[in-house]
Amino acid sequence: MSITPKEYLGLALVVIALAIILSFFASSVGLFNFDRLTLSFQQSQAAASLTINYGEGRVRQFNGEIIPEMTILDAILASAQSNNFVVDYQITNVGLELRAVDGLVGSAARPLQVLVNSQPVEMAKLHQTAIKSGDLIEVNSQ
Repeated sequence: MSITPKEYLGLALVVIALAIILSFFASSVGLFNFDRLTLSFQQSQAAASLTINYGEGRVRQFNGEIIPEMTILDAILASAQSNNFVVDYQITNVGLELRAVDGLVGSAARPLQVLVNSQPVEMAKLHQTAIKSGDLIEVNSQ
């Protein structure tokens, strides 16, 4: 007994229909957990965190994806652009001067300070200092 090409086609259509029904049923009852697959992909993306510490317990925190060779200044500016706040800075031949971040203004008495993973960073080099995945950046006034 041999199977004809029409019978092969019919059998293939039945198998495809069963696969579609099974995938719909399996996802509706949670047999396959596609959320877990998505979460694993998201965790593999390189990301860093920016915290603006205004003092007296007031803080704002931002998390975002980083790209290769991204600097501290790049991360601050990317957060500012996506969260609609202002960063006032100037790059001169001496280096970078960070004046204000989202209303947190530095002064002679209380200059702004940037920490990466709780370690102070030289302000003049914020535009040259690269960050990596998992870095915690904090801006505060001393």
